[in-house]
Formats: sequence, C-alpha cells, structure tokens
Amino acid sequence: MSTVSRGDDFGRLYASPTLLRAALFPLQLDKVTEKDVVRLIAELEEKGLLATYEVDGKRFLALAKWEQGRAKKSKHPQPPDDICL
Repeated sequence: MSTVSRGDDFGRLYASPTLLRAALFPLQLDKVTEKDVVRLIAELEEKGLLATYEVDGKRFLALAKWEQGRAKKSKHPQPPDDICL
C-alpha cells in the first residue's frame, strides 16, 4: 500500500483525504471519493489500526504497530499523550 511509503520513519503522515485519495487510489479517482477516504480512515481508527489527531489546525494520522526507522525525529508532530497505539 502506498500509504506506507508516504509515512515517515515514525509511521506518521498528513491525514488529508485529498492527499490520501491521490496516493492510495491514483487510478481510481473517478470511483473513490474523498468521502470514501474519510469513511475508510474512520473504520481503520475504530479497529485500532491508526489514530488521527490535530496539531496547529492540521490533521495527521499515526499508524499502529509501526517499527521506527532510522530517523531520530519525525517529520510530523507527535500524537497527544492520550492516543495509544
């Protein structure tokens, strides 16, 4: 899944439905809507596979059970302490 390559070494990425739709469904933009992506994010969050959060008015998501890469610092803000992954 191309989302994995879009995430940083901490499993974090922008939660923009527009960006995710373009990254995940580049050949199905006429079939998959942003509303579909919002629904899919909600389903994955409900199942504990990811968490969404907001920092300075921007939405992010963090993937659960992510093995940290080599980077010492994430490209994206850390989720709030009340989010457990």
